[in-house]
Amino acid sequence: MDKIFNRTENGTTTTVSIHEGLAELTHAMTEGAREVRSLMSGRDRHSIEYKDGRTVTLILADAPSPTAEAEEWATANSSFTMHRFRNERALCRKSIRPRHHTRSTGEYSTRSYVQESSAYKLCPRCDAK
Repeated sequence: MDKIFNRTENGTTTTVSIHEGLAELTHAMTEGAREVRSLMSGRDRHSIEYKDGRTVTLILADAPSPTAEAEEWATANSSFTMHRFRNERALCRKSIRPRHHTRSTGEYSTRSYVQESSAYKLCPRCDAK
C-alpha cells in the first residue's frame, strides 16, 4: 500500500506525497535548521516548530485506494466498436491493436464514457472479460 503524509500546519490539514513530506523534514534538519525552534521526529509522526510561529505536524498514513475507473477502452482502426486493451492488445483477440492515434497520445476512454456515448458500442467479448 502506498503511503502519504497528513500535514497539519496551525490546525489546517492537507495531504502531501511522501516525497514532499520527507523533503520538508530534510530541509528542516539541514538548510532550514536556523529557522526551526524545535524538531521532534518519530517513526510515523514528525513535528516541526518554526521560529516564525508556525507549527507543522507530519503523520504518515496509508494512501486512499484509487476509486477512479480504469481508462482502457479504445477503437481499433476505423470501427465504432470499442475494445478493452491491456498492454496494447485487445482482451477479446490478441491480434487487435488500438488505433495509432490512441497509442501515440494514450487517449483511452472509461467504460462509463463509452456506454453514455451514442457513437460507440462495447465489444461484447471484451466486456465479458
